[in-house]
Amino acid sequence: MRLEELSLNWKHLCSNTMYPLEMEVMEGLQPHSNLRNLKIVGSWCSTFPSWFPTIVNLRFLELEGCSKWETLAPLEQFPFLESLSLKDMSALRELVFGAFGGDTMKCFRCLRKIFICEMSELEKWIGGLDTWAIFPCLEKLEIVDCPKLREFPRLKYMMQDGDKYWLPFLTDLTIMNCPLLALLPPLPHTHALSRIEIEVVSSSYERLSLSHRGLSLCGSAELTNLGEVLMFGHLRSLKRLILDGCTCLSTLPWEGFRLLDTLEELRIISCPVLLSPSIEHRGIEPRLPPSLKKLVIRATGITGKHLSQLLQYASSLLDLTICECPNITWLKIGILTESDQALMVPTDNMFADQGLLHMLPLFLPSLEKLCINDCTNLVSLSADGFRELLSLQDLTISNCLMLMSSLVLENQLEESCVLPPSLQSLKVTSVLEDLQTRLLSSLTPLNFLCISQSPNLTSLMLYYCTALQELTIKGCNSLAQLEGLRFLRQLNKLQVYQCPGFAVSLDFALQEEELLGQEFQLSLKELIIDDAEVFSMRICRHLASLKRLVFGTTALEFHPVPVVEFTEDQEKALELLSQLEDLELNFCLNLRTMPSRLNWLSLRKLRIYHCPNIKVLPERSRVAHLQSLSLDGCSLELKEECKSLEHVKYLKFY
Repeated sequence: MRLEELSLNWKHLCSNTMYPLEMEVMEGLQPHSNLRNLKIVGSWCSTFPSWFPTIVNLRFLELEGCSKWETLAPLEQFPFLESLSLKDMSALRELVFGAFGGDTMKCFRCLRKIFICEMSELEKWIGGLDTWAIFPCLEKLEIVDCPKLREFPRLKYMMQDGDKYWLPFLTDLTIMNCPLLALLPPLPHTHALSRIEIEVVSSSYERLSLSHRGLSLCGSAELTNLGEVLMFGHLRSLKRLILDGCTCLSTLPWEGFRLLDTLEELRIISCPVLLSPSIEHRGIEPRLPPSLKKLVIRATGITGKHLSQLLQYASSLLDLTICECPNITWLKIGILTESDQALMVPTDNMFADQGLLHMLPLFLPSLEKLCINDCTNLVSLSADGFRELLSLQDLTISNCLMLMSSLVLENQLEESCVLPPSLQSLKVTSVLEDLQTRLLSSLTPLNFLCISQSPNLTSLMLYYCTALQELTIKGCNSLAQLEGLRFLRQLNKLQVYQCPGFAVSLDFALQEEELLGQEFQLSLKELIIDDAEVFSMRICRHLASLKRLVFGTTALEFHPVPVVEFTEDQEKALELLSQLEDLELNFCLNLRTMPSRLNWLSLRKLRIYHCPNIKVLPERSRVAHLQSLSLDGCSLELKEECKSLEHVKYLKFY
């Protein structure tokens, strides 16, 4: 038998007092020249062993924690080397490839992986004479935590040298925590490079990540030209592109964008001067790839005019999000009339037409989802609103008070709906009393409705929502009346937060239905609520089909839940929930006891999150059918008791 793999490990030695013995042992362990795999860890020797250059058939070399080695043996003496790993070589200042002459193409023709990590003193990576050809087959290069590394072989010219590509077969490149390493070339430098992870380097961006046909670039104040960091010609198969934090980027390389003919998703985030009013297009016309399906514009300086021009070429667009764009001030969907133009007035920093977002349904035939958030200056030019977007299925309007107000005009018929009949999901804030009918009429296909942060809304009219399956109401402090409850025959999920009058309004609505002699039963399967007042006898009689109950608040929606214990009337009402299988208590910081009269025998899942004052469960016989139990942020007493429930199949503590 021939020895093919050798590992020498001195990492358990706490000092260099055994250095002479170690050196003698290492010299005496000279392997055969056919050794394929060598690993040396924690050596206290001052240099590599004398037999190092003789193992010419070496395939895999791994050196770690050899803290005294100031140099390495000439690596070109290992012509069959496939993988090189260097870690924590704290005395090594220079890494040399091909400096001893010879045909470097032949020297490293088998090398496919290089891993360099935690090299605290490494300053230079020096290549040979034919640097472009030094690693003709390298596939993976990883350099991590080299804080002093400044020089990298021909890094500036990685792209191409004549007709010769440097690292032509590189598919995976990682450079992390090398803050002095500069002069990174535009990437990817070849079509082969499909995975990139670069972070904390001396470059015009903070992070560059490419994987699974998605690229994310987090810029810095130094980035002014995307063409200097991205090689668009090698990104033709890209499907997702995210540009974030490019604070000084004013325009996009439209010629390069035209090459992204498979791009499906584009996100532009926190680029405050990008396509702002002072930017004029010169040369090639701005145009989005026709393959684009999702566009997110968030916290940018883009004007309505610029965005309108881009949307003219987005015929495949399915999903559009516009958020925090102060230079979009007017909205018109459909043909722009003279009366519309008369309404527009200029602002301090731009002409009126620059702020106009003009969306022609002809150019957006496939748009299914539209989200407009935090556009505080946006106003609709007509009360027709979004009616002409006939393919629209999902609409979100959040924190756009001026937009919502502008949809109510005195000369418009109250019954005319501002939304298309195709809509299935609607999420809105700042809903005005006068706008309700215009929002919800003609929306019989609507199956999801969320109304939030509407403090002046006193009544909710649900007559038209006959197909509604899920209803969410948040932050409607003045809500006191629910109308058309009997039409919600398909409602199976109800979520209510911070609506102190909801329980009374629901109870009253149910009482009205009973007085009318109507046979009516809520078909709710799931109820999420933060107000224990909803647990009345009348309401719970209509919740006979309820399967899941969530009581309390969430970390995201956090607000105090004052309940200390459930009242006797609430306990009696909870007893009516005979089909309840799933109970969740969230952030009930003051709650001391579990509901005692609940039908615990039907319960299969129990989750208690951040209820520190609950100390015990109900009697063990009552939780005999429990199959899943999760606790987080609860008392030690409760955790100890739950650990003894051997019949519970899934038990998890956080």
